[in-house]
Amino acid sequence: MTNIVFVAPLPPHTGGIAYCSQMFLHQHPPELAVHPFGFRSVFPRWLHPGGGGRWEPLPGISYPFSGFNPISWRRAADLAPGEGRGVLILPWWTAALAPATVGIIKHFRRSHPGWKAVLWCHNVRDHEARPFARRLTTRAFGGADAFIVHSQAARDELLELIPSARVLTAFHPLYPLPVPLPCQEEARLGLNPDPGALTVLFLGTVRPYKGVDTLLDAARLLRGDERFRFTVAGDFWRGTRHLVPALRSAGVRVEAGFLSWERMALHLAAADLLVLPYRRASGSGILMTAYAHGLPVLASAVPHLAEFLPEGAPTFPPGDAAAMAAALTALAGDPGNLAALRKRFTAQAPAYGWDRFFALLLPFLERLENE
Repeated sequence: MTNIVFVAPLPPHTGGIAYCSQMFLHQHPPELAVHPFGFRSVFPRWLHPGGGGRWEPLPGISYPFSGFNPISWRRAADLAPGEGRGVLILPWWTAALAPATVGIIKHFRRSHPGWKAVLWCHNVRDHEARPFARRLTTRAFGGADAFIVHSQAARDELLELIPSARVLTAFHPLYPLPVPLPCQEEARLGLNPDPGALTVLFLGTVRPYKGVDTLLDAARLLRGDERFRFTVAGDFWRGTRHLVPALRSAGVRVEAGFLSWERMALHLAAADLLVLPYRRASGSGILMTAYAHGLPVLASAVPHLAEFLPEGAPTFPPGDAAAMAAALTALAGDPGNLAALRKRFTAQAPAYGWDRFFALLLPFLERLENE
């Protein structure tokens, strides 16, 4: 059995990484003895420019850390259960975490020199450029023994920074919602869309790199085509809030703000197609949510997404609204096209199950622990 100390953002924090961390705790096999610890706070408010929202905290979890309080990092010295070996795992997704990552690993190693440290890289690089991000990232990565990434593209980025890095490349696992989805008819009654139109959904946090401006331009190109109804639902971060009135003026239904699980389920159930018009990406939790619930996806052809789309799934160049509109028109032109795409996603979904993720992770951790 491999001992794991898992230091991560966990509910009541929200977002894809907190939910992935929660799923890890719920899905791990008995071969892993996981000891979880959370963050009371991850970032100062000015570094998290979203609209907020909270989930229910997880019972029985200790939250000893603050991402920006060095005194709290010293508590890492007391985390490991008993003697022996094991693996400390910390999620990584932004250079803003570098000081906390360095501090937690340093204090942990002082008391537990036989343990290894692994960074689970949801992103290798920040989505938005920040001053000194590369230097901070390289410094934090220098303290880790190994890394987990979710795509070949992310692996390449990591090896560019740390050529000798030991890396496990393991797909992003499925993200089923923790609440059931209603039937489509019920969901559409709740949202009042046109029942005869193709309901096209963007769901999740709206940030500049996610390309909602491309969706806006595509919606403008298709304005007046009664076959389409567009919805954007999620928390608009600073730098994207100007899009809300523009989207509405283009006929896009907008639900701006933090979404409860029930609202997310309603939108997913009502949709015919999820769109991911990302300008760049390092993977996508919402793509895996679509897989988990049998919803087909139209995505831009960025490497981190294209690796995980079914063979033959349509894509469009990032930022190309005309190509996105053409792809949507092709899907709407024949009902069989969308049905065939849905079948491809349904058939591929089991390949991204948590059981297969852990089948890759367990031997990697066992070898690392025993070195």
